[in-house]
Amino acid sequence: MSKLSYTKALNRALADALAEDPSVCVFGEDIGAGLAGPTLGLQQRFGRQRVVDTPLSEQAFTGMAIGAALEGRRPVIEFQIPALLFLVFEQLVNQAHKFSLMSGGQGSVPLTCLIPGSGSRDGWAGQHSDHPYSLFAHSGVKTLVPATPSDAYGLLASAIRDPDPTVLFAPAAALGVREDVTWQLAPVPIGSARCTGPEPMSPWSPWAIWSTTRSRWRRNWPGRSRWRSSTRARSTRSTGQRWRRRWSAQDGWW
Repeated sequence: MSKLSYTKALNRALADALAEDPSVCVFGEDIGAGLAGPTLGLQQRFGRQRVVDTPLSEQAFTGMAIGAALEGRRPVIEFQIPALLFLVFEQLVNQAHKFSLMSGGQGSVPLTCLIPGSGSRDGWAGQHSDHPYSLFAHSGVKTLVPATPSDAYGLLASAIRDPDPTVLFAPAAALGVREDVTWQLAPVPIGSARCTGPEPMSPWSPWAIWSTTRSRWRRNWPGRSRWRSSTRARSTRSTGQRWRRRWSAQDGWW
């Protein structure tokens, strides 16, 4: 058994992808030093030609990565700050995402965007604390938000292999999560759910039957609200006649 951290899982997924597929490359700011964590040690292992430190121009290296993907490479872009995605939103959503659709499937853009530390955390202030995963999900881009280290490894591995642009958000609150891994890490299929909580209650379990019967009884019981409505509309009829007529009209008992 070994403890696997969330950041180390991302690092291992990138290392395995670079080792298995020579078309995989990584672009980003300060990734040579591995400041964000997922790219730590990769430039020393795979060289500067495949793990490329880029200038501080998100639109420039995003356009470069899209062009590399069109030429058959599988680039991974690391964005240190989630708000930087706003600068390249048009490139990712309107160009990279729609290229295969507008070309009738003749071309694809196998591009992966990795955002480590998305969301609010101490010291990152207002302009660095965004978590804009919903913008990409609602635009139709494949969007991943892993919750555990094993999911982070598996979903990043699947994203790199996917033929379409994929954006993976690593929540800041999850970066410190550590998981006991007793199995071989493997890609996690994109688009299929995995239930990690307790199994759902069977509709035929005693508790489910009792709950359903109780809710129906409360709904159909001629209780306080019906009693108030009947007493407001008093008539000259006897109490027994009034109840019999009301039950017959409302519930069909008699």
